[in-house]
Amino acid sequence: MEDFKGTNNLMPIYVQGICIGVGTKEEVSFITCNSILPDTDEEYEEEKEVIEANMKLYAAAPDLLQALDDLLDELSGQSLESSTNMYLTNAKKAINKALGL
Repeated sequence: MEDFKGTNNLMPIYVQGICIGVGTKEEVSFITCNSILPDTDEEYEEEKEVIEANMKLYAAAPDLLQALDDLLDELSGQSLESSTNMYLTNAKKAINKALGL
């Protein structure tokens, strides 16, 4: 797999119980964070579940990408049922999409 250029070890960041984005905990007292919040508290409350689910997925993306790539490496060269090839092709497409290929 081509080197992943994103940020590893991402996690959802909560401030006073509100998910404000994802970031990395570089030091105990310092957190870098990319916020993708709506403009108002009312919009946040309306979209809270979706925002928090997206943050968790965003935080897990580097691990998911690596796990999928490891799985493809493990399966390469093995004789598999022809129906499985479709899933492998889709997995390769997803990796390429994540890497911008």
